[in-house]
Amino acid sequence: MRGRRDAATVEADLDSDRDTGRTRMSEQDRLAQVREGVDVVDSAGNRVGTVKEVRGGDPDAVTSAGQDQGGGGIVDTFAGALFDRDIHEQARERLIRSGYVQIDAAGLFPGDRFAAADEVDRVEGDTVHLTVDADSLVG
Repeated sequence: MRGRRDAATVEADLDSDRDTGRTRMSEQDRLAQVREGVDVVDSAGNRVGTVKEVRGGDPDAVTSAGQDQGGGGIVDTFAGALFDRDIHEQARERLIRSGYVQIDAAGLFPGDRFAAADEVDRVEGDTVHLTVDADSLVG
């Protein structure tokens, strides 16, 4: 659980952002900028693949089955790609809660990879930049 930040800390962060010209953007706002078919690069600038699908998060999800554990819930519907894969339950629940980008990976080990919303740094033009290297992605 994240601790609360005092007003002075928040103001200092905002001042820092103003000085550098950066604009704070929530994880969900960044996800909303991601489009299917655009390129994805990791933190080193290496191409990971292309965006296959983007899903917003459900921060209140109780389990990977969502709020309605009887099935058919909204999380079941939008996270279907995750349930058919061999992904550790803890990683699956994190992706469902935060939202994710499903990446059609290129290179030596093709297949799907998943970047959580907090692993999306920014979107510039037709490229999604991640905060992690490709080896750190789920999938």
